[in-house]
Amino acid sequence: MVLMQTANFEGFVCASCNDLYFKDMTSHTAVLGWWGMLSFFITPVFLVMNLVCWLRTRRAYPKPAADDGSLESRRPYAELLLDERDEAAVTAQLVTETGRPEAEVSAWVAKLAQTRGHR
Repeated sequence: MVLMQTANFEGFVCASCNDLYFKDMTSHTAVLGWWGMLSFFITPVFLVMNLVCWLRTRRAYPKPAADDGSLESRRPYAELLLDERDEAAVTAQLVTETGRPEAEVSAWVAKLAQTRGHR
């Protein structure tokens, strides 16, 4: 074979989604990555790189100890997001992940941002 394909993912995701992306992309590489002349030698390197990136993100964004779906259980994650994004973006992310009403999430994020001095 002559064709080689690469893919990457960038973005803010929760720890569970991070695990899902890692498993999906790494299993794809492990099964289909060997079928080219150069790929046969490059695939192990990519597998190790995937593992290293996954381990780094696991330390940076740990899973909440008891994620019961409440906003409070996502406080450490929300604080990390607030360091990088504005309140509206954090609210949208948490609404998507929790399924909670936007008004409830928006008020919680605003209170969290105010206590952290993000305003």
